[in-house]
Amino acid sequence: MSSPRAGWQLFRVGRAAGRRSPAGSLRPVALLCAALALACAAGVLVAGAAVYHGRDQRGAARAPQYVPPGSPHATVAVKEAFDNVAGGQRSVIYVEPLKRDAPLPPGIDSWPKPGEAWLSPALAHDLAHEGGEDRYGAPVGAIAASGLEVPGERLAYVRARDDGAGSGGGLKESGMLQASGFGGEQAALFGDRQQTHPRSAFLFLATGMLLFPALALTVIAARCGSAERDRRMALIRALGAPAWARAALSAGESLLPVTLGTGLAVALTGCAMATDWRIPYVAFTVPAADLRRWAPQLFTTVIAAGLAALLITALLNRQRRQDRGTGRGTTRPRPTTRFRARRLAWLCPLFILLAIRASDLTTGSDGVVDQTSFTALYLLGVVGALATLPAVLAVGAAFLGRRLATAALRRGRPAALVAGRWMQANPGTIARLCATIVIAIGLAVQVQLHSGRLDAPVRAAMATQTRLNDSVVTIRVPEDADKSAVDALAADLPEGTRLMAVTDRRDGLELTGSCHALRVLGAPCRKEASGTLANRRVDELSSWSGHPPSHRVRWTTGSLTAHGKAPGQLLAVSEPGTTLPLSALKRSVFHHLPSAQVLAPGEEFLNTEPLRKAAAWTGLLGTIGVTLLGLAGIANKMGDFLHLGRAFAPLSVLAGRPRIFWGVAAWGIAVPMASASVLGALLATVLASPLAEHLGALTPPSQIVLLITVTLALVLASWLWASVTAVRAAERFTPTGD
Repeated sequence: MSSPRAGWQLFRVGRAAGRRSPAGSLRPVALLCAALALACAAGVLVAGAAVYHGRDQRGAARAPQYVPPGSPHATVAVKEAFDNVAGGQRSVIYVEPLKRDAPLPPGIDSWPKPGEAWLSPALAHDLAHEGGEDRYGAPVGAIAASGLEVPGERLAYVRARDDGAGSGGGLKESGMLQASGFGGEQAALFGDRQQTHPRSAFLFLATGMLLFPALALTVIAARCGSAERDRRMALIRALGAPAWARAALSAGESLLPVTLGTGLAVALTGCAMATDWRIPYVAFTVPAADLRRWAPQLFTTVIAAGLAALLITALLNRQRRQDRGTGRGTTRPRPTTRFRARRLAWLCPLFILLAIRASDLTTGSDGVVDQTSFTALYLLGVVGALATLPAVLAVGAAFLGRRLATAALRRGRPAALVAGRWMQANPGTIARLCATIVIAIGLAVQVQLHSGRLDAPVRAAMATQTRLNDSVVTIRVPEDADKSAVDALAADLPEGTRLMAVTDRRDGLELTGSCHALRVLGAPCRKEASGTLANRRVDELSSWSGHPPSHRVRWTTGSLTAHGKAPGQLLAVSEPGTTLPLSALKRSVFHHLPSAQVLAPGEEFLNTEPLRKAAAWTGLLGTIGVTLLGLAGIANKMGDFLHLGRAFAPLSVLAGRPRIFWGVAAWGIAVPMASASVLGALLATVLASPLAEHLGALTPPSQIVLLITVTLALVLASWLWASVTAVRAAERFTPTGD
């Protein structure tokens, strides 16, 4: 048994045993899925590193190389501005060539003429959706992929208008930075890079949400249907086979499905390199060029992950423990331990109550919740609830199994009777299956909640936007703007928009504008006056300027440029009961005041796009992780179900209806799994409410719906698979054995 030839013979025996396993296609399919999941998870980690590396390279290639003002090496003037488009801050880069041979930024073919703009395809799409692509100037072309860190980046290169003196257009070179060209060692800080999480955050998330569940599925698949395998291992061990020979037998059993799963992962990796592809739900386009540059590392990692899956299946060939009392092996069935989950089950509702009421326990005498203590108690309640949940499910499975069996016996339903007796006798099996789904959903939602926590200023800004509903915005005028530019903007406002100057003084706000504009805010038309204005927009503006609401306000009737220069900040308001035409207003602002900023009160704190991106990625990867854990639970449960099918095969022969197992699978697998998915969603929603209320965490309802949809799809697939496999096993039953 220790010769190399014996190892080869055992490998061949393993191959034959894998094809003729009593578990049918269960273990091969489980191993194929496990190898595919593990290889893809490892490939995703490398692909993420490849994309981040490509982003760094393209970001460095477009980085302006700044030089001191007046340097003879200066070839281009650059100024960065921002605009809020599609809920996120976008970089608008104003450029002005200083020499005829000035180098172009990557991704554009020619310098835009004054009043023209190069837009990235994604930004052009968003601007068109908001009302017009000509917000910064006439679009002259689309920025190529070589000038964007990723294909979906929002970026614009703009050349300000140059209409001559007195028109207000254009940018002064004195207000711009000078550069010798583009391209350096470090990536530029503009573009979507400001909204992107670091590489370590993605790798950590992908490892926790993909790699660990894939490893769990691999371990479960390796032990799936292990009764026959354990008997074979015990036999060859008794014959003197060493550990490597037993590993050869196990490798022979799993070689074909693992190879097929790895090959499929290799094929998917090759397809991903063929062209850019958009990931649904997160709206991210993966650049195929980055993957092609890392092709050797990608293929090596995927194949190594497949070999790791094969190694895991070869090593997990444990033996039944020896009888400790006698020191001898035994084939006697071990008695079931006494069911004691009922004591532990009582702790679960207490932990849930602790998580829900954590804010009450951490509220000080001043009525303010201590965030640190609240978070600690909340996490304790969540972890405790998820840890003790299997005990609750086991108690529930035993109770429902007993009630189901009683009802089925009274109504003459054999399938429900068999399933009920099985659930009553094996509540732990049902609990493990349901707990896998419920805990996976709960953890996915919790990770998304904590990744989408909002700071207090962000929550306040969101509340302000809800109350004001786009009825007022501030316009931060560039320091180098001319008086004529402000006058030109005032003459080119969209209909229904009133403009006034606003100055933040130590003793309060000062408003300057026409009588009509001041009356919109409830200020009487006087040459100069002060007082309190009972106006919600003024109150919100005062609060965000550092003054208490209903603070005294000064107002003056007159021109916006009465002091002979452009004001530092303008205020645009709509008529009472209406909203501002923001797209048209921004077009006018950028037309007359290049590089100005148009912001609603508090909007500078409201850049929630990084949180939305993190929540979307967490939701997608969490759903995949829940799917993998669900498959692991199903594979574990299916082995028990197939054992049940063989044990109750005589019943199908006597009844003449092997299709009884369709009903048994429905009651024993489909109903518990469907109930677990709904229970997991309800528990996740309940546990999420305190965090959303006190820390402003974002949890889109679509994430809960997606998780339920995935688990219900697993329910349907597992029910069909279990039913067909059990029926086939029952049809092969003979009184003398299979």
